Order: sequence, then C-alpha cells, then structure tokens
Amino acid sequence: MSIHLIDAALGEARCRVAAVTRPMAEWGLGGGVVSTAAPAAAAARLIARGTVTATGALPPERCLDPDDLFPELERRSCVFSTELSPAGATA
Repeated sequence: MSIHLIDAALGEARCRVAAVTRPMAEWGLGGGVVSTAAPAAAAARLIARGTVTATGALPPERCLDPDDLFPELERRSCVFSTELSPAGATA
C-alpha cells in the first residue's frame, strides 16, 4: 500500500489531501509500484485517446485536466480524499 498525504495551510484555513493506492493483486504488484507508474501510464492513455491536446514543454497541470486524470488513477486502485477546514473553523 502507498499513502501520499499533503497538508497545506493559508492563514487559518487548512486542507488535507490523501491519495491511497492499494496493491493490484491481479497484477502481482504492490501499491508503491502502482502509485509510481500510474500517473505516467494514465497520461499516456489520455494522450492515446486524444484527450490531451497540449503540445510543447509544459508542466502537467497545464496539460492534464483533473476531471480526466483522477478517474484514470481511480481505475488503478487509487482513492482520493480531501478535508477542508476554512479560516476561523475550530478543530
């Protein structure tokens, strides 16, 4: 299993995003292997389908629409969660 956790803050506002990738038993691969390879493989599938039309030397966030990328990653045993705590909220 692979877990990636990001905590971000801006003033009093907080956001926590987690990505959990479980092993792919049918492929005999652990979650760490899958979480490393899955984003590049998902991008390749999106390019092959013609979903990604950007060209040139661009950062991924300018080329890949999250609404396309996240479902691709979810098909490979990755689950995402987001927790928001607005400014002024009490824990």
